[in-house]
Amino acid sequence: MNAKYLKLFVDCLGRYQKLSDAEFGRLVRTALRYKADGVETSLDGREGLMWDGMKLDIDRDNEAYQSFIEKQSSNASKRWNKNESRIMPPHPTAFLALPTHANPCQTCQDKEEDKDKDIPPLSPDGGSGDVLSPFEIFWKTYPRKVGKDAARKKFHVAIKKTTLETILASVEACKKSDQWQKDGGQFIPHPATWLNRGGWHDELPASSNPSSHSTGVHAETIAALAADYIAACAAGDESAKLSVKQSAASAHIEWQSVADAITRHNQGSMP
Repeated sequence: MNAKYLKLFVDCLGRYQKLSDAEFGRLVRTALRYKADGVETSLDGREGLMWDGMKLDIDRDNEAYQSFIEKQSSNASKRWNKNESRIMPPHPTAFLALPTHANPCQTCQDKEEDKDKDIPPLSPDGGSGDVLSPFEIFWKTYPRKVGKDAARKKFHVAIKKTTLETILASVEACKKSDQWQKDGGQFIPHPATWLNRGGWHDELPASSNPSSHSTGVHAETIAALAADYIAACAAGDESAKLSVKQSAASAHIEWQSVADAITRHNQGSMP
């Protein structure tokens, strides 16, 4: 018997309106007890006349609930038997062909490691020493060792657009430029900044034209300062922002020129 609740609809107020509060209370209490354990209490007076109808409603509700439970149980049993028939027992020799060196978790390797898979790793001296990943090769080559974690993320994005050889060749060329050699290399952009803006595409000024070379280096210096300042702002690094301003002053570059470059970057027009 479903003894969790007793259904009483609002129209019961009209049906039992002739009963006093005491009579109505005895009727409801009898109904609750009958619903809970099937024990019927004898009622006298007007509530006894109403009890037969209420008892009939309770019995019908119990029968409908029991029928629903039996149907649900039958459906669940059919589904289980149907699914069980589809399960095939494993063949005793199903795994004999698996090589002893196979790694079942091979497909779960870290995605970051998979990005380096297509590029042959090199040892520091080109021999058979400790193997370096492509990023570590780049990090070893790049002259400014700051923001390694940020550089690693940008490197994995950049390596999808070009090759390790192209990046390394560009770094070596930039290391010989006036901008990267000026004032002990303080104008060398952060590695993450250089990778993010596609630094391997940079065209270094031709040395055969001193005037054009000087103008190009000046523009590159401003662009590098602007990029470093933007990176410092994004990181919330006040000391790094101050360092960029000091570098601009040491290079005799007006800060307004750097601010204009930052504005162009924010507007999407900075090279």
